[in-house]
Amino acid sequence: MRLANEKNQVTHSGIVTEVNNGDIRFIHASTSLGVTEDYLSNRYWSGAFLFAKRIL
Repeated sequence: MRLANEKNQVTHSGIVTEVNNGDIRFIHASTSLGVTEDYLSNRYWSGAFLFAKRIL
């Protein structure tokens, strides 16, 4: 999945780990927290979501 800043520029990426009843969990890495797992429904990430694409 790709995540963007307020200018719709791709600035971050993540890997979906689980989809349960439409609730999407993904892992990503940040410089401040390292590797973490978050929900796309989180207010911050839902606003930054740009697109997702299945690779396999």
